[in-house]
Amino acid sequence: MSTLTLTTKLNARMMAAVILDDARDIRRLAKEGLDVTGVSLTGDTWLDIAVARNRMNAAAAIIMLSGSKTNVLNAVDKTGDTVLDKAVGVVSEKFLVMLLSASDKLNLLHRNSKGVSTLDLLVKLNSKPVNDALARKRNRTIDTMALAA
Repeated sequence: MSTLTLTTKLNARMMAAVILDDARDIRRLAKEGLDVTGVSLTGDTWLDIAVARNRMNAAAAIIMLSGSKTNVLNAVDKTGDTVLDKAVGVVSEKFLVMLLSASDKLNLLHRNSKGVSTLDLLVKLNSKPVNDALARKRNRTIDTMALAA
């Protein structure tokens, strides 16, 4: 089987796994050699696709299988947006909290394609669960700085 055929088949299986929100199949595909932090044939990252389709289990699996949770969450696409920028207003509060909790080193001050920071987008939601997650992140950062001093 040619490399192109194999890649196309793996991409099709990954797209199906993301659409079906099938974390188990995503883990299986990663074991078969698919880079779950890579891009689909459409040029979007698998995490972007999971967020756009509001597939929390798929997104969690992709994040957990990534070599660096911070890198996959802070990655900026060609328009200047991160996954969190795209997630605001698209996914549930629970999904946003999961994304915020996935890494302690998220760049929430990143400015998206419209010049608005990720933090501003999240605060504008005025969501108690999201605001609580942001407060926990802030407290962990302060605690870490105090320990380092």
